[in-house]
Amino acid sequence: MTNGPTYEETVQQVTCGEKIVTIRNWTPVFTAQEREKVKSDINRTLYEVFSKIE
Repeated sequence: MTNGPTYEETVQQVTCGEKIVTIRNWTPVFTAQEREKVKSDINRTLYEVFSKIE
């Protein structure tokens, strides 16, 4: 058994021309504490990237 995050799958079928295309989206399911950590990591990284642009 793995200790990694679990994922929620959503499946959608769309028509593109004459073909039917299946789109699968896997979204990680986090606890509130994990979600806050991911959010702060993303914010910190974005700040580091955009603070260099000037």
